Amino acid sequence: MADYNQKKGNKFVINVITDLDKNNKIYKDLSKLVKFHKPKTNKNLASFYRNMGVVISPSHFETYGNVAKEALASGTPAMVNSNMGVSETFNVLGLNDWIISFDSVKFVYDKIDGMIGETVNSDVRDKMKDLYVPQKIFNQIITILTTST
Repeated sequence: MADYNQKKGNKFVINVITDLDKNNKIYKDLSKLVKFHKPKTNKNLASFYRNMGVVISPSHFETYGNVAKEALASGTPAMVNSNMGVSETFNVLGLNDWIISFDSVKFVYDKIDGMIGETVNSDVRDKMKDLYVPQKIFNQIITILTTST
């Protein structure tokens, strides 16, 4: 994505949160193409997400994917891969168009370009507040655990 963005004239600033050491070869090579940030504290995450145009989670193995859900809660659109656990949440929230395949860099780039400037609808954020508050989630977990034994 970073190479493609460079070929397209660096239309986007690509931000990456990582704890990679600055002396790491990957860090050195990519730092010419992306802006690296140190991991954020919980206190600073919402502000970071709100300053992003779109958050992408292209993982092929992430069991859930809190980053994408945190971005949504902050009002920032996010795109996730269909095999991430959080894609179920996106379906429930009616965000099916934001569940994509990351197989084509051009497709993802164009999708990002089309989403820049969008925000997460307040109805979606209200639904998240209703469905995903810790008390409800913990009660669901307890129900599952007590009925499974």
